[in-house]
Amino acid sequence: MNTVDERIIRFTEKNHVLTLATSNGEVPYCCSIFYVFDPGRCCFYFMSSVDTKHIRHATVQPLVAGTVVPGDTGIAKIQGIQFTGKFYSPQGEELNQAKKTYLKNFPMARLFDSEFWGVEMDYIKMTDNTLGFGKKIIWNRVASEEEVNK
Repeated sequence: MNTVDERIIRFTEKNHVLTLATSNGEVPYCCSIFYVFDPGRCCFYFMSSVDTKHIRHATVQPLVAGTVVPGDTGIAKIQGIQFTGKFYSPQGEELNQAKKTYLKNFPMARLFDSEFWGVEMDYIKMTDNTLGFGKKIIWNRVASEEEVNK
């Protein structure tokens, strides 16, 4: 697996809300979710009830997409990521670590009857205008043939 660019890691760890896009057949849906990020696995973890529309969609069609963007910072400072990945239910030690980290960051979540979920990303495109207008940083879980042959 390719190492995630440090700028992407810093950005995802500095923010805490992602927009998750799901679909079920021809019915798209999106929602905003509080998350924690695991750079080693390149995964977002979050809590949500099994009877929400996005979880019902994702358990049927686990290929999802999303974005992470901070509040409005002006065009010269725009930063954000777009991603695609696979939705899943973490298990065992991965679940224990995700819960520990999530509940440390969002202690009020203990009050809700929700399950833990993950999105293992396979592609990230980060736009970072602080590096120059329209600057893009791309990450893929599997290196492209071009990257392997460098």
